[in-house]
Amino acid sequence: MQVKILLKLQEISNPILDKIFVFITNIGGELFYVFALTLVYWCISKRAGVRMFTILIFSVFGNSILKNIFATERPFFTEGINPLYQESAPGYSFPSGHTQNTTTFWFYTMRKLKRKSIYVLGIFVILLVGFSRLYLRVHWPIDVLGGLIFGILFALIGDYLIEKITPFNYNLLNVFIFSILIPNLLLIVFMSENNLKLIALITGALLGYFIQENKIKFEVKNKMFFQIVKFIFGILILLSIRTALKGIFPETYAFDYIRYFIIGIFITLVIPIIFIKTGLSKKPL
Repeated sequence: MQVKILLKLQEISNPILDKIFVFITNIGGELFYVFALTLVYWCISKRAGVRMFTILIFSVFGNSILKNIFATERPFFTEGINPLYQESAPGYSFPSGHTQNTTTFWFYTMRKLKRKSIYVLGIFVILLVGFSRLYLRVHWPIDVLGGLIFGILFALIGDYLIEKITPFNYNLLNVFIFSILIPNLLLIVFMSENNLKLIALITGALLGYFIQENKIKFEVKNKMFFQIVKFIFGILILLSIRTALKGIFPETYAFDYIRYFIIGIFITLVIPIIFIKTGLSKKPL
């Protein structure tokens, strides 16, 4: 049945639909979340931004573990199935990472905002991204269904855990436990190249956030024009740092960790300091 579904989608494939669904599948990719989460953190709510960021990393990390547990082969290893955009589908197949992470992001957003327009948009995006993975023949239907279910579970569990451990005092011990100890213990247990990058990123981001909340406390609100300038400026800094670090550091586990740790701390601490210095954000008196 699953093979027949993918072969039927392969029959309707054409160059225009191919480009449309490659674009749609990237809504569930890394670049979209970089833009979305930094927009929330820098311009809307630091608290909401860092929570969304933490829960999404939790989901991505969990998806990596699940893929290795189930170890399901991709559809394109089946004779007759020709994939599109295969570079978006490394590793194992179940559950679909794009579907799971899209579901986690939008389900969490829908629960928090509780607006009809967000419900409609969120459900629409989740279904589109899930279907795009089938159209591109990089996932089985069961992978997409699994991604949907696990995406909801990770959003619920992540939100529950965050509500239980926050708020807490920003003392040195708590900062060490939540930003360094817990994430890196998880990395030791579930070590992989992808997990190393995720844990380094969240460690740097959480450490930067805690320092920011204790010492900097930049204000996210500003006039619309300055918000647009701030966001574009921040993204340009972030992309420049990412490119520079990739050129400076060799491709090894140790340097990958350092690189992603620096990127994380830039997102939540260094770039907000630059916003204050340039007058794009204010610091409470």
